[in-house]
Amino acid sequence: MADSPLPRVLMVDDRPDNLLALEAVLEPLDAQLVRAGSGEEALRSLLAGDFAVIILDVQMPGMDGFETARLIKARDRTRNVPIIFLTAISGEAEHHIQGYRSGAVDYVYKPFSPEALRAKVAVFLELWRQGNQLDLQRAAIADQLREVERLNGELERSNAALERLASSAAAEIQQPLDNVAGLLDLLVARHGEVLGEEARLLITRTEANVARARARVGTLLEYARASSDGFQLEPLHLDDVVDEAAGARAGELEGAGVRVVTGELPEVRGDRGQLVRLFGLLLDNAIRHGGARPLTVRVDAEPGPVLATVTVANDGKPIDAEIRPRLFTLLPMGANGNGDGDVPTGLAVARRIVEGHGGVIWCGPPESGASISFTLPTVRL
Repeated sequence: MADSPLPRVLMVDDRPDNLLALEAVLEPLDAQLVRAGSGEEALRSLLAGDFAVIILDVQMPGMDGFETARLIKARDRTRNVPIIFLTAISGEAEHHIQGYRSGAVDYVYKPFSPEALRAKVAVFLELWRQGNQLDLQRAAIADQLREVERLNGELERSNAALERLASSAAAEIQQPLDNVAGLLDLLVARHGEVLGEEARLLITRTEANVARARARVGTLLEYARASSDGFQLEPLHLDDVVDEAAGARAGELEGAGVRVVTGELPEVRGDRGQLVRLFGLLLDNAIRHGGARPLTVRVDAEPGPVLATVTVANDGKPIDAEIRPRLFTLLPMGANGNGDGDVPTGLAVARRIVEGHGGVIWCGPPESGASISFTLPTVRL
């Protein structure tokens, strides 16, 4: 951050000897002292630069100190500059009232104490330094925010390019994987009776690896679509969305011994297709990773004035502590690094859908079982 400039003090008096005396009193202060021999000259000086404090003589020919102060306070640029009146007028109440109405913050009577005047001015110089430091910090923060916005723009453009690349690459990879799976099926169909035990074992392992790779590529494609499909937000009843997602998987849920129970769910603003996909992913996750059967998946929500917090939890085993840090990423590696891990990568797609609605998603504490919560915008009246 740049060094702060010296604060400036404007000394206004029609008598040069008084200005010389003022300069001698204030010279020990770390400030730039500027002279003005009249109210008009003071106003011109204020147009040319900023000042920390003004020491203004009241009794001047032509435009006196009171009128000069009123004009200073009438300008937006100078209205907040503190004014100390120097006066030989009596200290009667009407003079005080007139001075304060003109904008003075203090009175110093002639003859004055040099130490007292210097101490008063030093206070205003310190206030100016602190204010100037805050201004410099605000300017630095504004520069940093602009840089962050620029970097965010670059990051968004990079992310969009990466998503297009990932979608294209995934589509390109999916085709040869499909071909390999088809060729393996054809090999078994045509020559299964002559294949030895070792060959069958190798084919089985290859089929499993191909199926795993196809699933991961499919997740990558779905992840890319979760960003590129767009979101059309409209008022939706969440219970209808959950029913649709569960209905599409009724056979799988029944076969897996999974029961879906909903609490009182609010109306939210969301994209119906994306939210059905979101709850479908969470139900799929429960089917694959819920643990012991029978299993109950419960969907509850806490409505708020702006966001509703939705929780999808099951009474099965808690989410593994080793998986939790990567729960909403596309990292498929298990804790042992062998690539077989059980990270439910579909939850990365769930995160993208929630973020596309302006919400956040997180994993509940281990003692709450397998619990995932997220926020969605509510329908405000």
